[in-house]
Amino acid sequence: MRRFFLAVLLAAGCIHGAPAPQRDSGAIRAIAQQERWAQDALARRTSPSELQLIRTSDYAAVGRGRGELKRLLQAIDRCTWIRNTAAELMATDGDPQLAASFDRAGRLRADAIQASDEVASALTEAKGGLTIGDLRPGFDAVHKAQASEDRLVRLPPRAGGQRLVPAPLPLPRPFLRLGLFFISRCDGTADQNLG
Repeated sequence: MRRFFLAVLLAAGCIHGAPAPQRDSGAIRAIAQQERWAQDALARRTSPSELQLIRTSDYAAVGRGRGELKRLLQAIDRCTWIRNTAAELMATDGDPQLAASFDRAGRLRADAIQASDEVASALTEAKGGLTIGDLRPGFDAVHKAQASEDRLVRLPPRAGGQRLVPAPLPLPRPFLRLGLFFISRCDGTADQNLG
């Protein structure tokens, strides 16, 4: 009799169905951590007076500015990762926390792009502050962000027919003016060397 009761109890568990889907708490924690790091990079944004010191080629300020630029470019990549990961998780989980992180990451990324463009512009004006090679990570970060937004637009609607809202990147494109500056400076140097 005990065996029969045990068999019925086990069978009832199988008939009940699949357990509730487990949330990927590791991914949610990683999203929160990446968001904190991106917010920290923006909180340490270079002040206007510091930008002016960079423009005057103050050696210490230029060094701090280069470090700040790297942190802001990482923040752009972090926010792109958050949006991609949250979008994947929202396909199976309707948690409003994921949607909020998705939207916040778009706003944080726009702020990080603007701040990094300001720092890069100041570094370009400084003597020896920035090279075209230093801008490459910025171009790559913006390119990845645009590719991510293009991919998110093509995703099928979520449950309830809702589509993910893309976060447009700033216009004119960040770092484009600075890249053109370096190209024109190189062309001018090449013309002078040839003449």
